[in-house]
Amino acid sequence: EGRIDIGDDGVLLEMDSYFDEVWKFKSAAYNLPVMIQFPKEKDMTEDMLNIIQTDFEQFENLIHDESFPNNNYLDYFDDRAFVDYMLVYTLTLNTEFNHPKSTYINKLKNGKYRMGIIWDFDWGYGYIYGTHFDISSANSPTLYDDEDPNPGTLFFSRLMEDPAILSLFKERWQWFRANGFEQVKDNVRWWSERISQAVPYDHAIWGSRGSSENSEADLQRVLNWLDARANYMDAYVSDF
Repeated sequence: EGRIDIGDDGVLLEMDSYFDEVWKFKSAAYNLPVMIQFPKEKDMTEDMLNIIQTDFEQFENLIHDESFPNNNYLDYFDDRAFVDYMLVYTLTLNTEFNHPKSTYINKLKNGKYRMGIIWDFDWGYGYIYGTHFDISSANSPTLYDDEDPNPGTLFFSRLMEDPAILSLFKERWQWFRANGFEQVKDNVRWWSERISQAVPYDHAIWGSRGSSENSEADLQRVLNWLDARANYMDAYVSDF
């Protein structure tokens, strides 16, 4: 309550390659490692697991089917929630969903599947390429381009093949670029000021971990990276 709107009868699923929860299944079409986060472990039964798995795989099969995207998959999937989710992950270069790891999808009873909650950004902002906020990573794609792709890459790449999804992604990015991006940067500046006095104490315990000893320099590196990433996204959506 107050954290995610799935009601008492909804579901919260986590796709994670660690596959280490009690109630879980591997999906049929994409071999996604799906774990049940809600209902809670103590409330789950085998019958409930079967119902959840069957429902998820019916939705997944529509995405995998050769008729995609010209079928009714959007009767089961919230395109706006997906696009906004992908905007967050693309802007932050959070590549977790490729594995997938820490990738959540939720559903109200009798509702559509919605991506979220957003979670786990430690491998975002270019860290997959060596360090956070290295400007050289700002032009990197969020979806991997592997010869032997992971289940998450296959699943999310498939969704991004739908021209209607791409059109909505472009529309939502251009709106956010004009109306929200500078606000994000202001928020980063605000938090940088708030934590500046704590930085030396943090470094004394944990080490600098790629940052400098200068909060202003680190802040500027973050802002420069975000600007470069936004420019990348401008070019990215121009091809849609």
